[in-house]
Amino acid sequence: MLGQNKGKSVVFLIIILIIFLVLSSVAFYLLQQEKAKSLALTEELEAEKTRHKETQGELEDSKKKVGRLQTNLNDAQSKISTLTLDLQSEKTARQEAAAAVTQLNANLQELTSSKTNLQKKVSDSEETLKAMENRVKEMEGKLKELENTKMALENKVKDFEEKYGNVELGKIVVNPEVPASGAANKAVVSKLEGKVLVVNKDYNFMVINLGSKDGITLGNILSVYHSNKNVGDVKIEKIHDSMSTAGFLNMELKDKVIEGDRVELKS
Repeated sequence: MLGQNKGKSVVFLIIILIIFLVLSSVAFYLLQQEKAKSLALTEELEAEKTRHKETQGELEDSKKKVGRLQTNLNDAQSKISTLTLDLQSEKTARQEAAAAVTQLNANLQELTSSKTNLQKKVSDSEETLKAMENRVKEMEGKLKELENTKMALENKVKDFEEKYGNVELGKIVVNPEVPASGAANKAVVSKLEGKVLVVNKDYNFMVINLGSKDGITLGNILSVYHSNKNVGDVKIEKIHDSMSTAGFLNMELKDKVIEGDRVELKS
């Protein structure tokens, strides 16, 4: 009985030993597995630490890059602000330039108009100058004609002087005044009279038979009588010894006076 118990105990111990060995093997295996896992985790942790350091370095680099980018951004914003101001200034300058161009165009149009007007004035002036030159030539021709006429008139006056050298001089007519009642005789009044020898209607003068010998002087005024009617006055312009040339004070007079009419010196 005791032997059976010992045998059972041995078997039991063997079973327990086998179980222990199995458990030990399992525990060792598990321990090895855990060690392997732990080693793997350690390696992974180191790798993670390394990656963390790398990530930290990258983060630092990124922070530096962000800082540089922020600086660049600030610089860019400053440049943008400057460019905006420059753009606004350029826009203002363009507007001013456009206004200046508009003003220049207006000035150009005004200058063009002025040039056209000036050219027109020059053309008109040239035409006027040409007309004046023609007028001068015409006046020169008339002056030449007048000189010829003057010479002819001077010759005619000489002929008159030669022809009427012994012309009857103008006479002094004495008109006695009738004395007033109870008063002394008044002084008599004398008037110088003559007659018209020639009337020239083209050049507005006439010749009378009164000259320096009769006391006629330049500027004397004489009244002209046609049929004993006063038709106007003349003014002495040229004097000879026995005759004078007088100009009409009224241009209508030349159509009213004829040769032989009486002239009288105005007092």
